[in-house]
Amino acid sequence: ESHGSDYHADYFTDLVANRSVEFIHNTTKLHPHDPFLLVAATPALHAPFTPAPQYAETYAGMHSPRTPNWNYHSTDKHWVVKEQAVMDEKTTNGSDTTFCNRWGTLRSVDDLVGNIFQALNDTGNLENTYIPKIGRA
Repeated sequence: ESHGSDYHADYFTDLVANRSVEFIHNTTKLHPHDPFLLVAATPALHAPFTPAPQYAETYAGMHSPRTPNWNYHSTDKHWVVKEQAVMDEKTTNGSDTTFCNRWGTLRSVDDLVGNIFQALNDTGNLENTYIPKIGRA
């Protein structure tokens, strides 16, 4: 199976969502009384943080959180922290772009979860389903 850069055919989070929904419907139709396991895993929160086109500008102009320790340099911390230089404008802008794109990318994960819940409901499986969430996001 090969993929390119056509959003409708290739956006990975949507592929996982569509195949998950298809699996729920097909499995329920073929084996209406049998339990099944579905694992829908997506790397959406990890680089390259490419939001789907409909969410590409959703968070445009927002900034990554500027907490009191944001972009703070100190020589009395662990060496990993101590070695970090204060971010310049280019790096700060990159941080903000990553922040916005991560949130935009997660909108597709929200759609994935919603579509799976809808498929489970439509097939009468929602009330019999355990849905564990694994991960920190």
